Amino acid sequence: MSIANLWDQLVDCICRPPRDIYGPDELIGGVQGAFSVGRFRARREDLELTNTRGAKLQCSHFVPEGVVGADGRLPCVVYLHCNSGSRRDAEEALCVLIPLGVSVFTLDFEGSGLSDGKYVTLGAREVDDLECAVEHLRGTNKVSTLGLWGRSMGAVTALLYGQRNPCIAGMVLDSPFSKLTDLMLEIVADQKLPIPKPLMKMALGAMRRSVRKRAGFDFSQVSPIDHVPCSFIPALFGHAKSDSFVRINHSELLHAAYAGDKNFIKFEGDHNSRRSDFFYNSVACFFHNTLQLDRMLVGGNPLDKELRRLFSRGEQRSSSPNPASASAAQMQGSHVRRSSSSSNLTDVQSPTSARTSTGSMHGLQQQQQSRPPRPPGLPISPTDPHKPPTPTSPFSASQQHQQQHQHQYQQQQQQKLQPAQDASITCTPRATVITTPGMPSRQLIGGGPPPPSASALPHRPASVPPSSALSKQGGADARATADAGSSTSSAAAAAA
Repeated sequence: MSIANLWDQLVDCICRPPRDIYGPDELIGGVQGAFSVGRFRARREDLELTNTRGAKLQCSHFVPEGVVGADGRLPCVVYLHCNSGSRRDAEEALCVLIPLGVSVFTLDFEGSGLSDGKYVTLGAREVDDLECAVEHLRGTNKVSTLGLWGRSMGAVTALLYGQRNPCIAGMVLDSPFSKLTDLMLEIVADQKLPIPKPLMKMALGAMRRSVRKRAGFDFSQVSPIDHVPCSFIPALFGHAKSDSFVRINHSELLHAAYAGDKNFIKFEGDHNSRRSDFFYNSVACFFHNTLQLDRMLVGGNPLDKELRRLFSRGEQRSSSPNPASASAAQMQGSHVRRSSSSSNLTDVQSPTSARTSTGSMHGLQQQQQSRPPRPPGLPISPTDPHKPPTPTSPFSASQQHQQQHQHQYQQQQQQKLQPAQDASITCTPRATVITTPGMPSRQLIGGGPPPPSASALPHRPASVPPSSALSKQGGADARATADAGSSTSSAAAAAA
């Protein structure tokens, strides 16, 4: 491969990664939009928004059925996809949040999925798309507390937006980079180009000009590390230990500089691998508290008893620390392990559709890449024999700062919003099923002891990421849980 071709691929991996093109029947719930996560039913509402640049953004709002907000409004989490992803990637959020009674809003950023636009900007303009979505949600008067969950590029977008709007209740930040110029230097160095180190920064400057000419943005200005010292929103950072694209030191720098209440969970895997059960458990607990589900939902969180029961049992038998405990930050790196049941993954129904293209900025190596795998959801327990006392929340150090920023923002926007609190409990999931009525479903086995029927299900190799059951209304087949990027151009664009 010539240096010119490699140069073009490096530029493409920044602003034009492979695009996820799909049909309406490939969204969760199919054309009708009805689906369920375990025993919890939900519906999908599709809509179109227009951002400040006039680009049309394709969006979906997933709303749990049978859940009533205390004031007629439901808590909501906005899921933000990676650079080669789309709103379809919100499945991991649905498995965690729908059983909690939380709605999930997701969108195709400009230049991604079915939205208008040709280029992505790794957070530079995506932050404006997020602001458009938040303004829409506030305007509907159907949303109470609001959280953000971003992965890679989506996590960077959340960090950049968090300084704008301190009234966000909490943010889950999966694999963000600290500074795009530093990330590009690492990528160029990994390619072992015949460029002397003293000239590396000059080459980066030339790449910066190429990206600005093609996509119209300066990637040197995408620098979350410059924003986090002024951010006070409770944040849960997560990063894979073996991430060879966005290395874990990026999250470590961001976490260290972050001014607000924070926690950091390190888990096994790489940039695109399935996240650990402990990470998804922690996300559920984090949003349980930051979104104030006990106050915002009539009757509280539907899984509150199960969460607390599992917290009590899990602390006695698991080496995974409570993500809300005082010692969690010290223990998190060495205590995240997958249970034995995680090595026996089940897939009762074979998938038949696949996304058109996946990419990975995971270097420019030609290797198989998969979409962000779907996580296990929360188990359903019919009884609650033990109800432990509520653990105390560790997120309090900077709550006063957050409230001050919220008060200033409320005066400017003339909104009446309430400050958020943060996480205090943990649990161990077992299984989740996403189905559409009238269709067979697949079951996903997560951490903890498997359900009684798990031994009767066919097992998949541990190397295959698990998939939650997904089937469509009207007889459409289930969508594939992962596809491989086989071309060099696909492998050149990362889930960043």
